[in-house]
Amino acid sequence: MKNNIILNEGYNKPKLIFDKGIGNKIIIGNKSLYDLSYSSGVIFLGHNHYIFKKSLKECIKKKISIFSNPNIYAYKLAKTIKIFFSNFNKIIFCSTGSESVIKALRVSRSINKKEIIVCTVGSWHGSVDQTLFSPKKNLTPFPISSGLKEIDKKKILFIPYNDIAGSKKILNKFKNNINCVLIEPVTASLPNKSVSLYLKFLESYCKQKKIILIFDEIITAFRTKKGSVQKQFYIKPDITLIGKILGGGFPIGAIGLSKETSNKISKLRIPIFFGGTFSANTFSTLVGNNVINYLKNNLNLVDKLINNCETFEKKVNNFIEKNNIDARVYRFDAILRIVFSRNKIENRIQRDFLEKKHSKKKDKFINFLLEKNIYYPKNGIILLSLANNNKKDLKYIIKIICVGLNKYFKIDK
Repeated sequence: MKNNIILNEGYNKPKLIFDKGIGNKIIIGNKSLYDLSYSSGVIFLGHNHYIFKKSLKECIKKKISIFSNPNIYAYKLAKTIKIFFSNFNKIIFCSTGSESVIKALRVSRSINKKEIIVCTVGSWHGSVDQTLFSPKKNLTPFPISSGLKEIDKKKILFIPYNDIAGSKKILNKFKNNINCVLIEPVTASLPNKSVSLYLKFLESYCKQKKIILIFDEIITAFRTKKGSVQKQFYIKPDITLIGKILGGGFPIGAIGLSKETSNKISKLRIPIFFGGTFSANTFSTLVGNNVINYLKNNLNLVDKLINNCETFEKKVNNFIEKNNIDARVYRFDAILRIVFSRNKIENRIQRDFLEKKHSKKKDKFINFLLEKNIYYPKNGIILLSLANNNKKDLKYIIKIICVGLNKYFKIDK
């Protein structure tokens, strides 16, 4: 669009301007595209699912409004969250996932006066000044936005994801000044099935050294087996962040505190401020509660989606092997990513380095999919929904992806 006045990411020169969504498709004018993103994993039931539409009608029927005050729907959603996260002693509702990171770090600083935030390579924690840094090859941070404070750059530390020896070496060096370890337990930048030992190491290390362990499960909550990575691997972080699916299509974020963490903040001389106009707002909490309850009552559908994602992974990787293609699919439950390198990759730094030579081919591949009516997410994270349980549509998506990979990434013998 000419003379665009919107500065948010993606609006400068948008190739696609979305109009509406139905089921597993995005509608742009008269064109329907199979969606592989679903608003970065938010729309877990599919676009305009009947539960979502029923919830909106319920809001109108019950004459619900925004109150900026306690409401019954927030209590109902908190009760439902406890079914999936029984270890949550207290819950703090936020307007967005990014806000949940901000407030979680506020909690952490309140009960642990140390300075350094430790992040793992490949984790993403939203639009938060303290975490808007990426690691160089030597793991030193560099800013990915203007306007960040130099002091924040000095207070963030990166450790290599799923590398116990490498992480322990760095943690030991700075252990006396580490406030918290903030981690996506399964990084959407490179899903990893064998991460449980690494997470258990971090849990044990943080407990021993009195470092706060924060799990960012904003993407993985409700999308993985047993409803979370921590429940799947029997890990108890001090603080947990959830969002995305939680709002059922409306903006939301939430922080879950362990009993020990809750007890510590209750003893603070100056209370922590958790307010926000839209925190725990009626619309997000009502719709979210209906969606999460639907998932609770239909866990077989989540298992089916995970099985379909496994089918995606196996069929595409088998095609890659048979046809000598420079790519590989990585998966954790219902999180998928195509990495444009056949080399086995352990972290995001390796991935970015190996994919760099294919940047133009990658753009052509994405455009090819678009021509075949498939929307491939800009960030490369494939987050399918329950609307993808249609085998015929999934078969088409897999087929076209394989054709595109063969067209652009086949290695000449």
